Amino acid sequence: MNKGFVFILILALVAAFSSCKKSASDEEAKLEKQIFANYIKKNNITVAPRVSGLYYIEEVAGTGDYPTYGDDVTMKYTGKLVANDSIFDSGTIKFRYLVSNMVAGVDEGLGLMKKGGKAKLLFLSGLGYGSTGSGSVPAYSSLLFEVEIVDIVKN
Repeated sequence: MNKGFVFILILALVAAFSSCKKSASDEEAKLEKQIFANYIKKNNITVAPRVSGLYYIEEVAGTGDYPTYGDDVTMKYTGKLVANDSIFDSGTIKFRYLVSNMVAGVDEGLGLMKKGGKAKLLFLSGLGYGSTGSGSVPAYSSLLFEVEIVDIVKN
């Protein structure tokens, strides 16, 4: 068999399998968007998304200053998967705002809140754990965080 033919055949097979994988991830992203849209409709969410895609739903305004880079923030939170409304994490955490490894959707939402503020932060996986997921959060998972800023210590 001609070496050139074998090489081209291998390239064609690699390309075919690569496009299948991309197609699968495209399908996962499409399904995520459908589930997200259904959630918004089912829960009658009427706030407009921010430019990033974050839905910020304020429940209690809070008082005082907004957190800024490096402030110590204490937050109560519950993280849920939008797809099945299951809780994947909850608790109280103290961290340095914009220094710790929070997902982008939570960082953005907290920047809109003051001490004592409560909000729901709803976003697609692009502002969460993306196409890889993390721990019990699967890839392409839209997330809902219910958050409360308990305290902000300025640094």
